[in-house]
Amino acid sequence: MRISASGDAVLAFPGTLADSDAQSDVRGLGAMLYALITARWPIRSGGLTGSAATVGGLRLADFGADGTPVEPRQIRPEVPFEISAVAVRSLESNKGVRTAATVQHVLEQASVVDQKTDFIPVLRLGQRAQHVPADESLADPELLAQERERSQRMMWIMVGLGILAALVVGVVIWWMVSVFAPGASDAPLDEQRNIGLTTNSTPAPAPAPGAVPSTPTGGVPVPVTGVTVFSPEGTPDGVNNVAAVLDNDPATVWRTDQYFQQFPALKKGVGLLATLPSPARLTNVSITSPSPGTSVEIRTSPTNSPTLDQTQLIGTAQLGDGVTEIPVQADQAARYVLVWITGLGTTGSQFQSAIADLRFDAAP
Repeated sequence: MRISASGDAVLAFPGTLADSDAQSDVRGLGAMLYALITARWPIRSGGLTGSAATVGGLRLADFGADGTPVEPRQIRPEVPFEISAVAVRSLESNKGVRTAATVQHVLEQASVVDQKTDFIPVLRLGQRAQHVPADESLADPELLAQERERSQRMMWIMVGLGILAALVVGVVIWWMVSVFAPGASDAPLDEQRNIGLTTNSTPAPAPAPGAVPSTPTGGVPVPVTGVTVFSPEGTPDGVNNVAAVLDNDPATVWRTDQYFQQFPALKKGVGLLATLPSPARLTNVSITSPSPGTSVEIRTSPTNSPTLDQTQLIGTAQLGDGVTEIPVQADQAARYVLVWITGLGTTGSQFQSAIADLRFDAAP
């Protein structure tokens, strides 16, 4: 056996003698383990007796009344129980450890359960170790079995905790992917955006001066002087093409961002705030949209930069494919009108709505 500068024990120049058998190999393992722990040789050879006798520079171990060497823990109390016991049991030819696999298994358990094995101080050749009274219970086979059972139980607990941690990490990763990972979309790749970010689009042409859409009977069309994106939670959606809702052209549309969860999971909603030339008492709102299933609320606002709580609900509807007429009941005239989207249309695995045109009608 050779001991490296880092303290590792290595079998050097291995060879098998003609009269060797499995039991003698195990006994040799036990003897080497005993010597590495105590710096004493535990096997008596012919003619070697007394405390002054040495083998390879190692003095002989102390032997008990039954003719077996004292346990390493009696010499070095800091040695773990499993290591001390297997060293002595390997030396017993009849009732001790009989296979090298058992020696390896016990040593592996001791290294996992009792990390104190990493801190046992090196005992140099010729150094005297402190002798302490023997503790007969340490050699009890029943105690050894209990310690082994405890070690196995600890190992299974660690395995269970590892599996539980892996499951938790897997669930978190699945949730993050389902919320944030982009899905299939017909939009160009350069138009894909994360949640809350706007989508780059080519600005829609401004409405023709004086263009006024047709109106149903019973109301007077009200022109719109301006429109902005109302998004109290996060970045406004599609600000570059918001003017498309005023050009009276169904081919040009304003779109919300693409969301991976329906409102109100990520935010309560998004809308368009229209400004009229003067306060008007609305009777009808017409919305042209290619996004059936979109839920909208029509609200009036006292200012051009309100909070949602400051607006007043005057009508609701679920948009169809094309033109949807929404009758409204306003208590008083208002100059600012909010089209508030509370539910998005579905596009594949994502949620998005579009509005092509808006028309407002007021009482004559």
